[in-house]
This record gives sequence, C-alpha cells and structure tokens, in this order.
Amino acid sequence: MKYTQAVQIILICIIYFLPNNAFSQNLKNREDYRRLDSLNKVYQRTPDSLLIYAQKLLDYSTRNNFEDGKKSAYRSLGFANSRLRNYSQSIKYYHEALKLAKSSEDKRLQYIIYNDLSITYRITKFYDSAIYYSRKLLKHYEVTNEVPLLNMTYMNLSFAYFSDSKLDSTQYYLEKSIDGFNKINDVQSLANCLSLMAEVYYQKSDFQESLKWADSSKGLIENNKLNRNYMRIYGLLGRIHKALGNENDYNYYVNKEKEFIPKNLDLKEFRFDESNEKHNKSIYKYNQEIQENLEKEKVFYKSNLFRVLTLVILLIVIIFIFFKINKKKRKELKLLREKLNALVNEVVTNDPLDLIHLKSGVVVNINELLYIKSDGHYLEFYIDGKDKPEIDRNTMTNILKTLSPKLFVRIHKSYIVNISFIKIINSTKLMLKNGTWINLSRTYKQQLKQILNAG
Repeated sequence: MKYTQAVQIILICIIYFLPNNAFSQNLKNREDYRRLDSLNKVYQRTPDSLLIYAQKLLDYSTRNNFEDGKKSAYRSLGFANSRLRNYSQSIKYYHEALKLAKSSEDKRLQYIIYNDLSITYRITKFYDSAIYYSRKLLKHYEVTNEVPLLNMTYMNLSFAYFSDSKLDSTQYYLEKSIDGFNKINDVQSLANCLSLMAEVYYQKSDFQESLKWADSSKGLIENNKLNRNYMRIYGLLGRIHKALGNENDYNYYVNKEKEFIPKNLDLKEFRFDESNEKHNKSIYKYNQEIQENLEKEKVFYKSNLFRVLTLVILLIVIIFIFFKINKKKRKELKLLREKLNALVNEVVTNDPLDLIHLKSGVVVNINELLYIKSDGHYLEFYIDGKDKPEIDRNTMTNILKTLSPKLFVRIHKSYIVNISFIKIINSTKLMLKNGTWINLSRTYKQQLKQILNAG
C-alpha cells in the first residue's frame, strides 16, 4: 500500500513539473527569437552584419520551428545580398520567403517580396520577371487603393518598361504615376518621373516635347534643392539642346553639369542601371564629348608650369603625411596585438582562479567574465557561454577595485573588458572572442597601451 502511494506521489510531481518546465523553455525560446529578430531590424542598413544575424535567426527559427522567424530571416538575407550585389543569392532567398508567406497566407509579406523581386529582377535585366511581379502588386494596390504604394508601383513599372525599351508602356504608366505624385505632393518621385518622361520623348526624337518635360523636372529639382538630381537633369538638358542645335544652351548645361560631377567619376564609363541600350549609347556619346572637353581644359592649365608643379608637390606632401600617419597607426596596432597575445598567455597560465560575489548573491568566476557594462546605477556582467548578463547595483569605480588590474581594463566610460577574451583591436573598437564589438575610447586607450606595455 505504501509503495502504491509513493508511486502516485511521484507521478503527480512529474505531471505537475513537466508542463511548467516546458512552458519556461518555450518562454526562453520566444525571448531568444525576439532578440535575434530585433538585431535583424537594427542592422538593416549594414548588409555585412545583417547577413550574419539573419543567418543566426534562420538557424534558430529552423531548430525551434518558428515560421515567422524563418520568413523574416529569408527576407533579410535576400535584402542583405541585394545590397551587396549578390543578386542570384538575393533572388533565391526572396523566393524562399515568398514560399513561406504563401503557405502561411501572410499577404503583407507577399506584397513586400513582390516589390523586392521586381526591383532585383530589373537590376539584373530580367525585365519580364520585373514586370510580372510589379503587375501582381498593381492588382492588389488598385483594389486596396493604397495611393502612395500604388503610385510607386506605377513608377517601378514604367522604369521596368523603359529598361526593356517599351516606350509606349513606359509613357502609359508614367502618366499615371505623375498624376498620382502630383496629388500627394511627392516632389522627389515626381521629379524622377518627369525626367524619365523627357527621356521617353527624347528617344522618340520629339525633342521639343522632351524639353518641356525636362524643364518641368528641373524646376522642381532646383526649387526643392534635390542635389542628387542636379547632374542627371543638367546632362539631360544638355543632350536635348544639342539635338535641337541650341549651341549656347548646350554649353550652358554642360558647364552646369560639370559643377556636380563627382571628381572620381569616369564619364566614359558612366551608365544608368535602369536605362535601355539606345539610352545608354546616347549618354555614352554625350559623356565622351564632355570628357574630351575636360581633357582639353586640363591640357590648357598644364601650360602654367609653376602652378601645376606646386599642386603636384602639395599632393605629394599630403600623401606622404597620410602615409606616415597610417604607417604609425598600423605599427601601433601591431604592437598592441603582440603585447596582448603575450599578456593573455601570461595571465592564463599564472593568475589563480578568483571569484566575485555580487550583491544579488550570484558568484562570478572572473576567468569566465567577458566584460562589464555600465547602465545607470547598475552594472551588467556578461559571462562566457551565457546569453543574459548578471545585474548588480554597483559602480565602475568600485568594481575595478575588486578586479585584477592584470586581467581587466577599462576601455570606455561604460565598459570594462577581460583582456584574455580580446581577439581584435583596431583604432576605435575591439572585438571579443564571442564576436562582440565594443567601442574603444581615446581617453582609455592609453590605459590599455600602458597595461600592455606598448605606450
């Protein structure tokens, strides 16, 4: 009888605790997922970092069967590869995201991917595919009447048709986008559409009509100081006036365009990715003429030998100074890395195991402590192998008194790091062995150099 009762008690305990443990594990998984998903959003503008964190999100979501995480990760991988111009990989990941979006009936993500695919296919000159996905978007936005997105889709369709040299279709969708952007007063997009309409009429050899549209675009660009558009619109007006035989206006816009040509841009090689072949040839011929004029001007200025020699000498001096500064920095960093390796080996072999007793009751092994971060009146202790930091109410000044000066160094007003975990040092940051990058401030850099006996 007693045996039966004991078995019953054990079974009750198992039934009681198992769901709680599963629930706790599920909460932890969800929290880890949200952290990785948040990192993907943070690094949207830095494609190299986005590739790393999107892959981590994909791996984690695959292991834990998080469908939302997989969709987000595939889309981020597609976006990052597109920014890095790995277009074949980008398209592959976009299609994976689209497949999951369709299977889960995630309409919002489907339309985002349609737009991504349309732009990527246009860049890679698969114009039929670009048009296909833009038209799928168009059907949706015409039904939902989402005006700004509908206008952008009209514009993207016109760009795709122009790239494919289909001028009538380009004109049809440009008229719709121009009307839409006028109504919502989207100046930047309207200026781009007006310029493209001028290009359409230019290719149709209707130069007077082309001039009308180009002047409208120029007015918007100059009145709203759209600096990025200056070079293109002045170049377009130069070509139009050249075709019309207006020599004075042609020379005026050639000189205006020169003011906004980046110094490192080779006009002979300049192309617009969205341009069709006829447009490319027109731009190339026009830019060759400008380049030849620029080269003639350079020959003229070379006749003033003294000024040219002075300029050359000045450039050589500047280059030499930069070279010396750069060489000094490289030498300093190399020395820091050598001293760091030597010191890490010494610390690991000679320093005894030590412990820190936090006010919270947690005991931290300093040989496992990666770094400490200050957050107001609290300190966060990041430990190797743990995702979350230990929190303790303390100050950087007090905690430094308890740490070995051979092992720990303050590198920023908010950071103390364990020297043995430093992997890479550069002029403004250092990276730990777990991949974490931490800012290295100029104020505390000297202390690090002194500890490493490199300063």
